[in-house]
Formats: sequence, C-alpha cells, structure tokens
Amino acid sequence: VIDRFTINAALDVRAAVVARVSPMGPLAPASLVAFGASRGGADKPVLDFADKELDVIRESFPGARTVRGGGVSEGAILAALTEPDGVVHFGGHTRLDATDPLAGRLEIGDGGVELYEVLSTNSRASLVVLSSCESAIGGDPRSFARPTGEELLSLAQSFIIAGTDNVLASTTRVSDVAAAILMKRFYRAARTRPVADALREAQLVVRTYHPHPAWWANFTLISGG
Repeated sequence: VIDRFTINAALDVRAAVVARVSPMGPLAPASLVAFGASRGGADKPVLDFADKELDVIRESFPGARTVRGGGVSEGAILAALTEPDGVVHFGGHTRLDATDPLAGRLEIGDGGVELYEVLSTNSRASLVVLSSCESAIGGDPRSFARPTGEELLSLAQSFIIAGTDNVLASTTRVSDVAAAILMKRFYRAARTRPVADALREAQLVVRTYHPHPAWWANFTLISGG
C-alpha cells in the first residue's frame, strides 16, 4: 500500500478530515524534546539504541533538546507535553496490562509515566513519538482477551485524549535496532516533508535495505483532530 499511498490513521471521522485537509507539516527543531530511557524495569533488557535515537535526532535537528539517563523523569515528560505545538519523542520500554488499561505506562528505570497521568495532563503537543513496543495497541498481547470497542485502547490513544494532535506509535513488538534505523530516516525526512509523508518515505527507504515488514511496517501515525 505504501508504494502508492501515504497512510494516516484517525480515531474518528472528524480527525480523518482534519488530517486530510490540514496535515501536520515538517518538524521545527526548536519545539522538539527527545527522551531516551534505555533502562526499564528489572525484567526488561537495556535498550542500547534508545539513547542512539537521540543522537540521530540531533543530527537532523541540532536545536532539539535531548534528555537521557537520570534526566528522564515523569515530571519532565509530562511538562514537555504542555509546551504549545511541541514535539515529544520517547524511546524506551512500555508496559501493558490486560486487566487494567489504566495501568499501562512508559517505563523509566524503576518508575514510569502512567497512562492515567497522561490522561490528566492538558497536552498541547502537536506530535508525540512513542518509539517503543506495542504503543498503538491495547491490552497485554499475551492475553486472549481483546478490546470490545468501548475501552481505552492504547497508550497512543491516551495521549490523543489528553489533547495531543498526532501520535506516531507501534502496532507490534519492535526491535531496538530496527526502531532506531526507522527513526533516523523519519526525522531526516521530517525536516522538509509533512510528518505522514516523512514516515512513508522512511519506511520505503528502510524496506529497500531490510525487506521484512518487522523492520519498517510496525509504526503508524494516528491523528486525533
């Protein structure tokens, strides 16, 4: 499909019309803050390339703010969401819960940003990038329980409900290396291309070198209107 079309998902008809009529344009470096949380909970592996994503973002946007290590905190991420027209990047682990959707979170060391905290934030961000596993789907993927259509479906949806205009998130588990490669191409293209077009361009380039969909097809742009 991406050979012919730019794909932009939406939560409802209104959001789809807005995304079609007024798509998000190229990114501005001054509004971009990127968080690299290479360490999640004790049961999570270290993500060496989460920090490297910050380096490739700075290559394309020297004016971007990058935060890593001890600087990545719950307060810092929630504060970044309130900046007008901001772009917030998170590279790290996410945790889902099949029994309690509000228990989903972005993991930061021994703590995290809980989904309910995102929902209580008045987000003014134009784009949130969740470079983490399964951030665009809901529930624990190991469970056979699936959403009925009435639940809060995903971490990505929580950011949109909080006020974020667009969220770039993953629909599957993501290789640390594959995510970094795609993000490098995405941010490079987003200097001059609308965000949806930049994602498509990045996917096409990565597919040239790594044809398997696991390398390029697992991120989607979701608009909330």
